[in-house]
Amino acid sequence: MWEVFPYEERGERGQILRQAMSQREAMRGELPSMMPNRLVSYGIFPLGEGLGAIFHDVTDRRDAQDTLRARTARRHTRL
Repeated sequence: MWEVFPYEERGERGQILRQAMSQREAMRGELPSMMPNRLVSYGIFPLGEGLGAIFHDVTDRRDAQDTLRARTARRHTRL
């Protein structure tokens, strides 16, 4: 992994991967994607002697949730 993405080793993704590997337990969360302006949901889990990972782009869902919250807040401030 670090040979392909050396800049990730010390970043948030690197910390998550090292923690999952050392604790040998599944982890889930959300973090900024390597793609600009995108957000991903991840699941990392022990697989053999390494790790397996699943990523989903959740940007559109999160944007829709934020829009709904903003509209709801505006309605409540007008009442």
